[in-house]
Amino acid sequence: MGSTLSTRSLPLTVAAVVLSGAAFYLSEGLNPHWWAIWLAAVPLLWIVPRLPWTVASSAAVAAGLIGG
Repeated sequence: MGSTLSTRSLPLTVAAVVLSGAAFYLSEGLNPHWWAIWLAAVPLLWIVPRLPWTVASSAAVAAGLIGG
């Protein structure tokens, strides 16, 4: 568990947030894709153990806002 955000994990975090947000977006609406909700949390769950809790919670909120 890291206590600081390294420069290497920043692009991975942004990519995980964008991918999760896009999957959440595809899982909503009048014609939702069922597979998107099952895969939406996977990128965040992959990157979160490497991040401090403040960054991890902000990434989850950002993915939810993108998906909304």
